[in-house]
Amino acid sequence: MCSVDTRRFMVKIARKFYEDKMTQAEIASLYGISRQKVQRLLDQGERNGVIQVFIRPPLHIHENLENQLERLYGLREAVVVDVEPRWNSDVLRAGIGLGAAEYLLRVMRDHLRIVISWGETLLYMARSLAQLSTVKKFNNTHIIQGLGFVSESGKDSHSGEIVNIIASVLGAQKHLLSAPGVTASREARDIFLKDPNVSEVLHMAKSADIALLGIGVLTRDTIVMRGKNNIAWSEMEDLRKRGAVGDITLRFFDRHGVLVPSDVDQRVVGLNLDEIRCIENVVGIAGGLGKVEAIHGALAGKLIKVLVTDNVTAQELISMYD
Repeated sequence: MCSVDTRRFMVKIARKFYEDKMTQAEIASLYGISRQKVQRLLDQGERNGVIQVFIRPPLHIHENLENQLERLYGLREAVVVDVEPRWNSDVLRAGIGLGAAEYLLRVMRDHLRIVISWGETLLYMARSLAQLSTVKKFNNTHIIQGLGFVSESGKDSHSGEIVNIIASVLGAQKHLLSAPGVTASREARDIFLKDPNVSEVLHMAKSADIALLGIGVLTRDTIVMRGKNNIAWSEMEDLRKRGAVGDITLRFFDRHGVLVPSDVDQRVVGLNLDEIRCIENVVGIAGGLGKVEAIHGALAGKLIKVLVTDNVTAQELISMYD
């Protein structure tokens, strides 16, 4: 048990450190004691309850949901953005995209290789990044397209454009895949893979430090169905019948995150699931109740290490954990 004088002195030191913002060295000099003794008294004060540090998150910060997702699914980090259930899909994607852009800036450093997939939320992320005032240029940074071009009504808007925007904002070198995301046949896919430019970009993609990936679902209103992308709806229906719940880089997986083999998989020009798992920091960027099952599958299969999503989706993912 500490003496009254020790506790009194403990309070003095705590006020100097926490309220007056003095360093431990400055406090030691003021009272003629060692810095080590200052540290011991602060530690002892916390153990005895004399010093209690409270963290009061601001409104709309979902730290509890983030902690639960990290604990349940073994994530390195979860980033949960605040949304309202009544928001439409575009506003939802914009919110998640901004959260992903802010996360990217936080982990950015020089000499990184970043591979990008496709998707509307990733496009919002890129556009948000271009609008943030805290962006700076990074040295020897490479932005790599990890899946061939995916078009909407004949116009590519969700693969090459994302790479172009992010590379421009960060002052990075860009590496585009001169190939469709899905070819018309396996033979056509093999021809593209033999192209030196395509193989070089895919080799760089496999060795990326960070992967920023959208998580797709098997519905008629997805970009891959709206454009001319060499995938028939009958193929999507067949994948669904065989248990597919979502995709990353058009590699379709089941609720356990296991690849569902198909002819489509043999025609994709892009990273496969095993290659994605080997990347150091894989960030899944997706949200909305329509994607809960797909996100859960990606989490169950350990396909992603970081998740950027919204609070409504996060709550559903926590509820369905088994």
